[in-house]
Amino acid sequence: MIQLFPKFEKTEFSCPVCSVALDSKGYYIPGMRCLADMHCPECDREFYADLPAGHGLYYPMLLDKETGLVSNHSGVDWFAQWLERSYRERRCEKSTLEIEVLATKRSIVLINCLDKVFGHSVLKLLNAQYYIDNEPDKGVVVLIPKSLRWMVPDGVAEVWAVDQTFRNGAGWNDALAEEIQANIERFAQCWLSPAFSHPHPSEYSIERFTRIAPFPLDEWDKRLDVPKLTFIWRSDRLWTTRHTPTIGIIARIVNKARRMFPYLKRFAINRETKAIVELATMIKQHVPSLDFAVAGFGEPCGLPSWIEDLRSNAPDVSIEKNWCRRYADSHLAIGVCGSNMLLPSAHAGATIDLMPDDKWGNLAQDLLFRVDDQRETLFHYRLIPASISAKSLAQIAAVLLFDRNHHLLTMKKELCDPRSSPDSL
Repeated sequence: MIQLFPKFEKTEFSCPVCSVALDSKGYYIPGMRCLADMHCPECDREFYADLPAGHGLYYPMLLDKETGLVSNHSGVDWFAQWLERSYRERRCEKSTLEIEVLATKRSIVLINCLDKVFGHSVLKLLNAQYYIDNEPDKGVVVLIPKSLRWMVPDGVAEVWAVDQTFRNGAGWNDALAEEIQANIERFAQCWLSPAFSHPHPSEYSIERFTRIAPFPLDEWDKRLDVPKLTFIWRSDRLWTTRHTPTIGIIARIVNKARRMFPYLKRFAINRETKAIVELATMIKQHVPSLDFAVAGFGEPCGLPSWIEDLRSNAPDVSIEKNWCRRYADSHLAIGVCGSNMLLPSAHAGATIDLMPDDKWGNLAQDLLFRVDDQRETLFHYRLIPASISAKSLAQIAAVLLFDRNHHLLTMKKELCDPRSSPDSL
């Protein structure tokens, strides 16, 4: 943690012009970025620098206030570009910060969950459990998009909700920075959480956040009479664009000219729908009692009546919770790599993550793991090239559903204990 108030903890950066150590004047939080306000005693230039929180912990950037140029020593272009653009388009508009006081505390830990990416916000929020459980003398304050208020766990002292879309989540609002500072100074002390971008699975329980218990693994076989499988739909990242070259070309055109060519988008989505129906039909050949559903952001249409269509173009809290309940009832969740896989992987019994060629560098970043044993984890979480065919994916899904007992019998830790007698196995 870094202390923000009453004394700001010094942050170490060097001036990119004259290489001397910069002086830290204070903090500045205009939205997603948690920044240090810095001054060069040699050349008199002024800068903003990322504090060690969120992705700033790993990829700290330095922005020249006068020129708006970002020193990107970490070489992470997307994070530098977000800062450069947000500063260039900065505004000072009346903020939509809504303060909800749930407990009175003198000292607080602030967790900034604002972000441009849904998954980033969720992952930052998961850090709250550690402080609730291990820092009882400090109140936990979460700064969060209003759309994620429903996931804030019990035990926080205050919720500071900002009514903004994720599309605008990297925005810079000087009025919001002033309001955040004023609220921080209501307290005797304030620390900033590092808000790890990928907190360790041992530090959180998803049920604390969604209030929905994950699939009970000890009931896996009992529920195989009617196996449940959920495909996670994402219309802007289609599975079929990865294993059908022609559709892939169309998808790239669509991404560049979506408004000009809406019929191309519809063609790609129709192809995706057919592929999912083909997948469900093939699995159903192995598993006649299969309960198959599609959930996620999208227009509910085009699926046969035996596939439950839970998609929505405008999900609200009720729909989000309903999706989580469906994941928690599912033996298996399947979807293309991305933020959309976080909550399904946390709740479902097992997950198949379809990896596009350009996402292998993000391996497992979209998964929330829930089993401790390494071999059980490998069984329950499959990361597979998105180029896989429907036939091969159906075979893997069927094996995963019905081979779990054999896997546990031969590999579960307590069943491989040399101190156990044969009769106990």
